[in-house]
Amino acid sequence: MLTASYIVGLTDGEGCFLVQIRKDCRIILRFFIIQRFDNKELLEKVHNFFKVGYVYRKFQGNDKHKTSFVYEVTKQDEVQNTIVPFFKRHPLQGVKQKSFERFARVSEIVKIVRILES
Repeated sequence: MLTASYIVGLTDGEGCFLVQIRKDCRIILRFFIIQRFDNKELLEKVHNFFKVGYVYRKFQGNDKHKTSFVYEVTKQDEVQNTIVPFFKRHPLQGVKQKSFERFARVSEIVKIVRILES
């Protein structure tokens, strides 16, 4: 079973907090962790830890050694209700903390905009 500290360390090294702005001006928040093709089980444990998101295979050409697996969370409610609160309770230790802080701010703005639009 994975611990919160392990998840934080894994994210510091292999994770990414990404904000995408689509052509239609929609904002997509993505949290993901990428691992080598032979480490899928670790990402499945991360998925079981958070109980949100999904694991998928990412192909990079025909060489299976260049194939990787990705754990990803893209649903806005899952990002806002699971991922952001987790990393607020368990801060990252490296420079990725700044990336998370920007990600969390955008998440809050998106949440407010959705409330105002409804």
